[in-house]
Amino acid sequence: MTEDGRNCREVRRRIALGKEAFNKKKDLMQTSLSLHLRKHLVKVFVWSVVLYGSETWTLQKEDIWRLEAFEMCIWRRMMKVSWTEHKTNEEVLQIVDTEREIMDTLRSRQKRWKRSSDMIHY
Repeated sequence: MTEDGRNCREVRRRIALGKEAFNKKKDLMQTSLSLHLRKHLVKVFVWSVVLYGSETWTLQKEDIWRLEAFEMCIWRRMMKVSWTEHKTNEEVLQIVDTEREIMDTLRSRQKRWKRSSDMIHY
């Protein structure tokens, strides 16, 4: 966290770690496994790395944009959709049969953390 309370470095670092985690499991993510299983693998192996510690982040618009762009990048890589195909994010989400979820997951983690920290009395 910087002096002004921003987490942009941590968000960028976590995204880089998430891309690295995806690349380590790329052969699993791009095989003939069912789509449902591959989506689950992404959430287990990649999103857990990216969202580790996100309960305490204070996000700026730029951070949210980066996380959403990362999510789309992962779905595109998983489905082998090249940028030269000119598919919109909505088309990719239809192919993956999902909606944008990473920010919803992050927000639910923040709410759970806030509720549990509110219950702690010193």
